[in-house]
Amino acid sequence: MDGYWYYFYDSGNMINSGFQTIYGTLYYFHEGGAMASGEWLGEKYIYPNGRIIDASPNMCNSKTQYYLFKYMTDKNNQEDIDATAIRLHGGSYSNNCVYFLSECLRRVGFNIPNSTCNTTQISYILSQKGFGKSYNLSSLRPGDVVLSGSTHAFIFMGWADDNHDYAYIVDNQKSKFGQVMHLRKIYGYDASNDTDPSTHYFYYRY
Repeated sequence: MDGYWYYFYDSGNMINSGFQTIYGTLYYFHEGGAMASGEWLGEKYIYPNGRIIDASPNMCNSKTQYYLFKYMTDKNNQEDIDATAIRLHGGSYSNNCVYFLSECLRRVGFNIPNSTCNTTQISYILSQKGFGKSYNLSSLRPGDVVLSGSTHAFIFMGWADDNHDYAYIVDNQKSKFGQVMHLRKIYGYDASNDTDPSTHYFYYRY
């Protein structure tokens, strides 16, 4: 309905406003009944599916990555970085993931050459700048830089649910998924979206 989610009680009455728990999950509804999504409510961040988290630097590997997470929740920032990645790649809309990722990192203070364009280059640069590397995907935190072997790179924004199967990420694939921030399967190949499994990630400790 008009791009928003609405919920109705069994009686047929619509949930109106405020925090509401539905099947054990907390949601927030605006006046008029629209479910809040993709926005901040004080220090709480609400994911596109309505999932609410208490956001703080403690949920990330560093304050820098928390700032990156917050920066990338802003849709204007998402769109601007996507456009910049396309421009840096000469107007191409494909194979822009490292251009996109590098621009995200530049926005939060990392000096990364504009010409950085593949996973080998960005992996070396991140290692040189003090990023740690891990293959334990269950320990992913918002703001981490995730790679799918050599085929893709993106920023992890948080798990979509408690199953930890799909996560919200930001990358260059707006043309495929409709949004810069979208769901991606982390473990295993996703045949429905033709996405490769994640293999490892980089995290910043400072």
